[in-house]
Amino acid sequence: MRGIFIVIFILLCVVDASETVIRQKISVAMDIQSLQYISNIHITGSDKLRNVKNLSLDTKNSIIKAYNSINQVARDIGICEGGEFNISPYYVYIDGKKSQNGFESDYNLICTFDDSQRDSFNNLINQINNIIDKNPFLLFTIPEQTIQDSAKDILNKQMIKEAMILAKEYSRLQNKRCYIKEINLDSTSIGLHRTIMANSTLESIDAPIKTKQTADGSVVFSCK
Repeated sequence: MRGIFIVIFILLCVVDASETVIRQKISVAMDIQSLQYISNIHITGSDKLRNVKNLSLDTKNSIIKAYNSINQVARDIGICEGGEFNISPYYVYIDGKKSQNGFESDYNLICTFDDSQRDSFNNLINQINNIIDKNPFLLFTIPEQTIQDSAKDILNKQMIKEAMILAKEYSRLQNKRCYIKEINLDSTSIGLHRTIMANSTLESIDAPIKTKQTADGSVVFSCK
């Protein structure tokens, strides 16, 4: 069983009457041994969505339906976590005045897998691409697949989990919808980040040794 130690520092500030921004540092320490691929699947609103000033119920439901379909596919394949999303007003500044131009949306899914699960990951990407192709209000870019030092992989994943839990807790405490606006993961104490090409193998990579590793990160939450 992995031992987990988490340290949290919080800075709270109010941007305006409608938004509260929470900046937080997180430190995680764990006893771990693993080696996996990781991919961050990110879906955003398209330019068409950012220029829709009045979001109809049908359009909003089509976006939610697309995200729910992706979450169902991800659950069936079983190599990803997350799947939270938001749809919120998109603002621009014209002559120094804040004005709503349309809407924006964000969706994140963190997938971890080994070589034996690569076909499952490719199947997931193909299905997501097919779903998004049918919705002109969403944009999906094929994500990079990387391999990280085992400690970095698992620690970063743990910090993302903690950030998701904290977002839900802040939503309850602030009586607002809070989501992760920005997350930065520090890898200096974990190892090098290496991009893996399609024809790469794991034959030359030594098996990791179980040891205690630590990682630090910072998260920015937006509560509206």
